Amino acid sequence: MLHLLSGSTDTITACDECGKEVFQMPMIFDAAMGQLIRERLQQDKRTAGVTVEINCADGCISLIGAVDSEEQKNTALFLIEGLSGVRSVMDQIIIRPH
Repeated sequence: MLHLLSGSTDTITACDECGKEVFQMPMIFDAAMGQLIRERLQQDKRTAGVTVEINCADGCISLIGAVDSEEQKNTALFLIEGLSGVRSVMDQIIIRPH
């Protein structure tokens, strides 16, 4: 589930979706996390060349796009879920029909 947060950066606030108290990280963290994810996907031979939209908001990642196989989808999710600072991953990746 993607958590949408309200409030200013560097504050403790409640998640709009679940109400849990979370610490908001600055926007620079989101940009760095997005770049790290792009690099990880391009460096792995199973996901190199895959084009997915990556949105980051305070450690909540959403992936939107299409891939050619279940292996590509699962690899992308695995590479992201293991990153430090990732709170959740919203999977909106579809597998293209053959």
